[in-house]
Amino acid sequence: MSWQIKLLGVLQIENEAGEISDVMKSNKGSALLAYLLVTNAAQPRELLADLLWDATSTKQSLQNLRALLTRLRKWLPELEVTRKQVRFPAETAISLDYYSLLAGLDSDDAEQISAALVLYRGDLLEGFYLEDAPRFNEWLLLTREKFRQRVIGAFRQLCGQYQAQNDWVKGVTVAQRWLALDELDEEALRQLLQLLAASGQINVALQQYEVSRQRLWEELGVEPMDETRQLVTQIEAFKETHGGGVAWNTVVGLPTRPSASDELPEPDNLPSHAYVPYQRNRDFVGRRDTLLEIGQALLPEEGDAGQRAVAITGMGGLGKTQLAVEFCYRYGRFFPGGVFWLSFASGQNVAEEVMMIGGERGLGLYQDAERLTQADKVGRVLKAWQEPIPRLLIFDTCEDEALLTQWLPVTGGCRILITTKRGVWSPELGVTPIPLHHLARSESLRLLQKLVAGLDEPTADEMATESGDLPLALYLAGSFLRRYQQITPARYLQQLREKGLLQHPSLQGRGVTHSPTGHELNVARTFALNFEQLKAADEVDRMALRLLANVIAFAHGEAVPKQLLLACVQDGADDLMQELLAIDGLTRLLMLGIVREVASEDVQIHRLVATFSEVELSEAEVAAGRTAVERQVLDVLAAQFAKTRFLGNLPFNPAHLQWLVQKGLARGEVRGTQLPLWWGRHLRDIGARETAIAILETTVSTRQALQLKDDLILADLLALLGTLMWETSRQDEAWPMYEAVLTIRKEILGETHTLTAQAMQNLAILHRQAGSLAKAKTYYEQALSVYEQLSPPDEQQIALTLFNMGLLLKIMNLFVESEAAYRRSLTIRESLFPATNPAIGMSLNNLGVLAMQRGDYEAALAYHERGLQIRQETLGKRHYMTAWSWLNLGHTKSKIGLTVEAEHDLRCSLAIRQEQLPAGSEQIGQSLNYLGQHFYHIGDIENAQHYLEKAVAILESKQPDHYETADAYICLANCCLKTGSFASARDHLQRARLIQEKSLVPDHFFTSYHLLASGDLAVAEGDIAFGRQCYTKALAIFAETAVPQHADWQLFKDKVAAVAS
Repeated sequence: MSWQIKLLGVLQIENEAGEISDVMKSNKGSALLAYLLVTNAAQPRELLADLLWDATSTKQSLQNLRALLTRLRKWLPELEVTRKQVRFPAETAISLDYYSLLAGLDSDDAEQISAALVLYRGDLLEGFYLEDAPRFNEWLLLTREKFRQRVIGAFRQLCGQYQAQNDWVKGVTVAQRWLALDELDEEALRQLLQLLAASGQINVALQQYEVSRQRLWEELGVEPMDETRQLVTQIEAFKETHGGGVAWNTVVGLPTRPSASDELPEPDNLPSHAYVPYQRNRDFVGRRDTLLEIGQALLPEEGDAGQRAVAITGMGGLGKTQLAVEFCYRYGRFFPGGVFWLSFASGQNVAEEVMMIGGERGLGLYQDAERLTQADKVGRVLKAWQEPIPRLLIFDTCEDEALLTQWLPVTGGCRILITTKRGVWSPELGVTPIPLHHLARSESLRLLQKLVAGLDEPTADEMATESGDLPLALYLAGSFLRRYQQITPARYLQQLREKGLLQHPSLQGRGVTHSPTGHELNVARTFALNFEQLKAADEVDRMALRLLANVIAFAHGEAVPKQLLLACVQDGADDLMQELLAIDGLTRLLMLGIVREVASEDVQIHRLVATFSEVELSEAEVAAGRTAVERQVLDVLAAQFAKTRFLGNLPFNPAHLQWLVQKGLARGEVRGTQLPLWWGRHLRDIGARETAIAILETTVSTRQALQLKDDLILADLLALLGTLMWETSRQDEAWPMYEAVLTIRKEILGETHTLTAQAMQNLAILHRQAGSLAKAKTYYEQALSVYEQLSPPDEQQIALTLFNMGLLLKIMNLFVESEAAYRRSLTIRESLFPATNPAIGMSLNNLGVLAMQRGDYEAALAYHERGLQIRQETLGKRHYMTAWSWLNLGHTKSKIGLTVEAEHDLRCSLAIRQEQLPAGSEQIGQSLNYLGQHFYHIGDIENAQHYLEKAVAILESKQPDHYETADAYICLANCCLKTGSFASARDHLQRARLIQEKSLVPDHFFTSYHLLASGDLAVAEGDIAFGRQCYTKALAIFAETAVPQHADWQLFKDKVAAVAS
């Protein structure tokens, strides 16, 4: 079947008979088809699944994709589906506006471009949006805008061509269509005004301006831009002098600079006065923003006086000279005084370079026949440079401040563009540095696919990753594959990984015979030029080499805080001279371009430079650098943990710690197995508990194999791993770990040590969960006693122990004592930590839960609102701990009748947990339980049963003996009583009773609600005497703990009164 598909404007899919395709019934199906058509390639199933669904796992997304493809193949039999890929053959469409427009835009013929632009009836997939598919929506937004900019560029190009050809009629038509796309686009408006005026339609141009001006005011509340108003002023002045029917292009010239600061000029010929020794490289890609930044800094402006200098800075291989060449061909025509290139690679030859551009082939300041000395010729050029006329001078490979000072014009209209590895320039020189970075990944792919015909995007992406997006490496890799086509890209990638990138012949220039700028075509030798300038005999250079050994110990390519790096080479003493030397050493690395500054507080080294450095430095230097970095990182993390007990927000990029952990575990030695302890703490604090468990299990095994004596680090690792085990409901695995920790710490540290007390506290938690409440209380009291006996007392651990005791005391039905423990814990934490510390949030959360359970809803609401604010600010809005606050806040609001807000908060909690946790997690069961209780509370029994049944299915599996599981059964029993299902109610109450008997002390406050429901069942079945007995006991238990303002007081009293004899 053939299809007529319109992707521009509102999506339309019709068969050859004009009937709308069933694909349009499915937004996901339409999105999948559109994506396949726009990318015009077979796509991996995993990519499509993750693109179209924001599921908790790729596996779930793939299941969704499989179901969608089953439906789509009925509607699109042409769809090609394999086990790995999906493709739609675009050739089956008899009409596809997107491809037709693309083909037209690729044409060199103005008429074909103009005809194709008619197809642009609106934006790509205008108005299309997919729920729960953020990655698809982001792709569509970026692709739509990119395509729109290409269309606007085509309109701009056509207007310029028709202006150059004096074809005003066609130009006006095109400009009108351009303005119709966006009536507020002032660039399109100016083009139309110029073309109307140039064709003699002065009055029409002024009328159009008034219409557009009114529209701008109505829509945006602004007047037209200065540039637009200046153009209209020129047109009005022309009308006063010449009337309204004369073509003004005979009097007023066209602009001599880009019409907008964000418009990148197309490449063009150099001005008549120009000397640039290099042709434009047609393989050049990217750098749009940098070109615009240079243009904004250097383009001449009316009334502007004095020279300006911009330096393109960065290490070798980034393409600084190539970028300067590109700038010349795009912006050269805007410098009426000409464009002149001078090589500063050799200071002795600069005078000859200057002299050469003054002759007949350059500025024409003298003829070759004149017998002038070199000094005279140079003098004439320097004098010309001081004229006010704008000229562009390129000082290529200028690394010396003294050399720049010697040749920099002191006045005049010259604009100087410098290429240099030097990252630091004296501010007195007035040089504006523009650091050049590696290519963006999309630009790397474009370059590789330009060089290697047929190279698919995934392979190109792998090559770009291996090359670190370094332009020289990409160019050499692509040129190698273009030259040696017998070597497949896959085989080439394998060779890179086996041989090492810098050792591969491709990165040493094999296969390339031409350098576009005459520079070195060997990546390693390019880097070596910088390293050769570091002299071991020089004190500052020695420090630079030490810092280099440190910076390569961090994750390659990631920003490193300067203060952290400098601290690695200082002994911690307040030694000013040592600090100054370290700063000088870092400045030296920046000057040589070996590292680059990121923002103002960080530095970064390219991954290829880091790889090269690992080879150039000695093994001893590399090892010393790694040791210094590991020690400093451990010190920083230990200090933060001691102060806040929280590592969710690290003082540096977490990628560095992950890198050090991976390298350390690979070495398998003492310090290498110490770092994972801190990585595990960080992962736990950000909610990545399963990842932390995997790392710690490996580390513990490696550490045990070392068989170290008195190994307290092993105890710390086991303690953290045990905590993660019980947090993920694997108590059986936590027991032996916690017991081993207590044994190790007692043997090494004795009974009265803070770490021994921590081990006792951990065992107390497990005993509590196992129902051994008295044993747990004993452990807590022993731990608390130890912490209080220390000199000074360990306040942090006292607060933690009191916090844990509060939970235990509540389970033991000692609610007043529980509240006292929680309050004392909060008071200590507020005195120790900042107001937004997560530990304070935890105390507030548990106080809120306790207040809510006793019936003090207003206090509970205040606790939970403050706790939520802390967790959102500190942990983030989607953190699993933030979900706890949403849950308890929603539960409290449900109790006080804030129905809509309560449901919102409870659903927010559920959404976060479903996003962050496995499908069967007990926390998801808890959220479902509270949602079910909420719906029961507002009388929606059907929804209540739905959520409660899902909740108990999870809770029975994950926490069968927890009192909250009993609560779910009790509420489910109440639902059954409402619907008359007495047998089911009895079963649920029986299960709840067994759980409460196992998890709570006899006659616990929570059992009062079980007794209340049991009384309801008895009364419903006619056993009034048993019902009276249940109600009476329930009221007695309830009265012991509930606060006077508890909303359920009347409920209990009414039940008793209803069956009074």
